[in-house]
Amino acid sequence: METEINTQKAVETALQMITKIKAEKPELTDNFYLVGNWIWFESEERPSDEVIAFLKANGFKWNKVRNLWQNSCGILSRKSTGDPRNYYGVIGLDKVRLGFVTEPPLEAIK
Repeated sequence: METEINTQKAVETALQMITKIKAEKPELTDNFYLVGNWIWFESEERPSDEVIAFLKANGFKWNKVRNLWQNSCGILSRKSTGDPRNYYGVIGLDKVRLGFVTEPPLEAIK
């Protein structure tokens, strides 16, 4: 029961963050994607100080192992031993509309 509540809260948090990203940083939408209930930001080059400030202000943390910014959206988890993208798949933010995913993940969910 508690897990269901936490998962629902994470989904709501993720949807709120997606809405905020699309409204405030639409030019960066292609750099954000969902992995499970987490939102990841990845860029080939170091983001500007303004973008980094936006990420930090919105709960994103730098993951030095994966070299990207992550927001757990309230999901607490242990350190992953594998790549979560292989388990959950990857969904671009452009595929998320009004809380519904319009296309399946790039990788099939196991």
